[in-house]
Amino acid sequence: MDALGLLHARAGKPRVLFMIAEQNIGQQFYTFWWGGKSEFKAQHYDMSASETALKEEFINKGFNIVDISVATGKIDIANAYRIADLTDTGAREIGRKLGAEVVIKGKAFAKEGPRTAGSSVASYLADITASAIRVDNGAVIASSRGHGVARHISEVSGGTEALEKASKEMAEKIIEQITQKWSSEVTTGGIVQMTVRGASYSDLTKFKAILQKNIRGIKAIHQRSFEGGVAVLDVESKTNAQSLADEISTKDFGTLRVNVTGASSNTIEVSIGR
Repeated sequence: MDALGLLHARAGKPRVLFMIAEQNIGQQFYTFWWGGKSEFKAQHYDMSASETALKEEFINKGFNIVDISVATGKIDIANAYRIADLTDTGAREIGRKLGAEVVIKGKAFAKEGPRTAGSSVASYLADITASAIRVDNGAVIASSRGHGVARHISEVSGGTEALEKASKEMAEKIIEQITQKWSSEVTTGGIVQMTVRGASYSDLTKFKAILQKNIRGIKAIHQRSFEGGVAVLDVESKTNAQSLADEISTKDFGTLRVNVTGASSNTIEVSIGR
């Protein structure tokens, strides 16, 4: 296994979902697969040039890609999310339903550039922006843009070629950022978001002290909030969330009854009772 393949394995082979709204030359509106037919204003939707180019680049680097062609008919998408300018919350909700760990969402736009007088060949310009978001905790792990230029007789073909070039340029930058992030987390650890339910403040204090003292790999615990018996902690850990959850589930917390009720790649949910 090469170095990048080993990194993917150690990061847990996260599944990546692409959500790119695209407007090519000749299209009046942005098209996007999560919008439904009514949102396309009667325009036929094919796989966008941008998403196709991005998928190709990511697959070539060994990423695990969610295939929307076999999944989209199996989920319900709220009307509030059937828009081109999708919020991070909407992208995460759709990503969760499709089993993705990372969503790459953004917009791509192509237009005609300067045309030489008397020539049948025109220039076409495209720009794309996107960010990579973790589905479980909403963390943005990469963000970039790309620009593409093409010359062609056909405006549709020229726009498509420009979109592909812009997407490939951006893909290289986002892949580099994602792999740097994963490499850092695999080497030195990262932040695990822990939600603790059912604890009094005194029980929460005891729980944090036992975690810090008895769980291997915990470097620091930062309490972000405590309200209504629910606390949110950011745990600096040398291990990932699932390994940390495994260890918590086997530890003795004395008079506290601690149960791990959920775990993902970067989050843990715990309930505390007596």
